[in-house]
Amino acid sequence: MNYLSLSLYEISKLLKEKKVTSEELTKLCIDEIKKNSHLNALISTRFDEALIEAKKADEILKQNKGTMLTG
Repeated sequence: MNYLSLSLYEISKLLKEKKVTSEELTKLCIDEIKKNSHLNALISTRFDEALIEAKKADEILKQNKGTMLTG
């Protein structure tokens, strides 16, 4: 499934249904950014921090304590 083409609503639903993780989605986004690095569209990146935050979000979702911002 091409998650990057989905709406935020659809992604949120998949996160709640545990069909995808925040970490997986973050890695997909990072890969997409790296593929397009020739565009020089970003001044800086936070790839490592984003993955740490995604793992934290996944833990919150596992505990069923997610909010609108965590899925």
